[in-house]
Amino acid sequence: MDIWQTADPERGRQSGWLSKIVAGAVDSQGHPLGAVALGARLPPALCCPPNAAAVIGGPEAFRLGADPRYPALRAARQTTLERLYRTYRPPAPYAAVFESASVGAAVGMAQLQQALGAYRPAVDYPQTALGVGLGLFAALIDQGLGLRVGYIIQGGYDTHAGQARTHEALLQALGDALAAFYADLRARGHLDRVLVLTWSEFGRRVAENGSRGTDHGTAAPMFLLGGRVRGGLYGSPPDLGQLDNGNLKFETDFRSVYATVLESWLGADAGQVLGRRFPTLTVLRG
Repeated sequence: MDIWQTADPERGRQSGWLSKIVAGAVDSQGHPLGAVALGARLPPALCCPPNAAAVIGGPEAFRLGADPRYPALRAARQTTLERLYRTYRPPAPYAAVFESASVGAAVGMAQLQQALGAYRPAVDYPQTALGVGLGLFAALIDQGLGLRVGYIIQGGYDTHAGQARTHEALLQALGDALAAFYADLRARGHLDRVLVLTWSEFGRRVAENGSRGTDHGTAAPMFLLGGRVRGGLYGSPPDLGQLDNGNLKFETDFRSVYATVLESWLGADAGQVLGRRFPTLTVLRG
């Protein structure tokens, strides 16, 4: 996980491979949702610029909660908190960071709720965590809130036992959510502006274990989806007769995929971000 998140097999780098991109996407000038992570915590891949990405547990959770005993006092509670934050000003220690975070959170909450209220998706999204999350990204994109990096996780792939049915259901959920996201973006004219990259921190071994599952392996596929993606399979099909201690042999360094996204999509210097140059792939048009 650390290797994939930092793009450093030597595990000497502390920052995530997207941290420099996030640092340029999130600011205190009205763009608090330039980078968004959906989940319970900030993914290491986005960690840790001075102005961190917004971490959203869900559409309903990203707001100032009301005291359940006094729900009518929500507005007064927010005003009081804002007044409290304003009393801690520079040059007090960490005051600038605190101010940026508090202002960004307040603006981000308002922007998100406004975007979700105004957006009408062109398709019905699956009511799974992944489907709801991708629908939230679509709303941010359509409402022009400056989203540059969106990060979402689908868990459950650690299938050491009973893999066939579980894996099928997970891939069905992944496919259904991505299909809805793709169709929605296409209907809204945003498809060429969006690139989806999937990755998993481990592959699966080839042989079935004693629990009708598979154990941790090495090589694994990555998927790219978007209006500018050149479809097809990149790399040779795995040779099941040429294994590495029971594992598939990888052909493409995952950092080449990262470098392609950085250089050809995000307009970043991949050598600077990744520490050295890697060959890029011809998977994107234009």
